[in-house]
Amino acid sequence: MPGLDLLAANLLQPIVLAFVLGAIGGFVKSELELPEAVIKLLSIYLLFSLGLTGGRELAKAEMGTVLTLMGMTLLMTFAIPSVVYLVTRRLGRDGHTSAGLPSSDGGADGVRGDLFAGHRPCRHGPSAKSASSWSASAC
Repeated sequence: MPGLDLLAANLLQPIVLAFVLGAIGGFVKSELELPEAVIKLLSIYLLFSLGLTGGRELAKAEMGTVLTLMGMTLLMTFAIPSVVYLVTRRLGRDGHTSAGLPSSDGGADGVRGDLFAGHRPCRHGPSAKSASSWSASAC
């Protein structure tokens, strides 16, 4: 059966197996700690595995499909934080600060959210409590 072969191939990939192992460890409340070198090795191995698997599948795909998916990804990258910003700004009581924080929660999303907000929220005035994750030096 081709469907079961595909399922088995996907479930036996190193990334999925590492996730399952971590979930089982969390479920049984394991106190297992790995040395830092082993953690680095596993991280590098999983990144290579992900990159090689993605590259192999990308090589099989048609260019038109890839470009369409890349375009949709870029569109959603900017559209989702923008919509979140606009909705939270309308619902929020303290303007840009409460609207900018959900749309810029973490990493590269933070850069995108700050571009759309037009500024970084500051921790002074009536909105100081809602912007507790931002440092005062960001003003």
